[in-house]
Amino acid sequence: MRKKLYVTVCALWGACYTAYNVAFQSEVLANSTEDASAVAMSAYSGIFNLGIGSGTWVGGAVAQAAGIADVGLAGALVGLAAFAVCSVHLVRSIKRAEARAA
Repeated sequence: MRKKLYVTVCALWGACYTAYNVAFQSEVLANSTEDASAVAMSAYSGIFNLGIGSGTWVGGAVAQAAGIADVGLAGALVGLAAFAVCSVHLVRSIKRAEARAA
């Protein structure tokens, strides 16, 4: 029973990951000109792969220094930091747009 649950959860995570990647590729293409779409997709792919490699590196360092149990905590801290940075930039962007509209 437990094995089926693991397989189901992994399949769900895989489907979500695929949907996320396809959606962001679509956004990159929608927000770039036709001439620059190849460059935009190359940049997106490079940044995506940099994130995968960096996550592996940080996870390995955390596992070696603190233990495998703390890898999730480190990931959560990185996620919270990213959320904070994005929130600050979003608020600034909204305020600039409101100032231009006024």
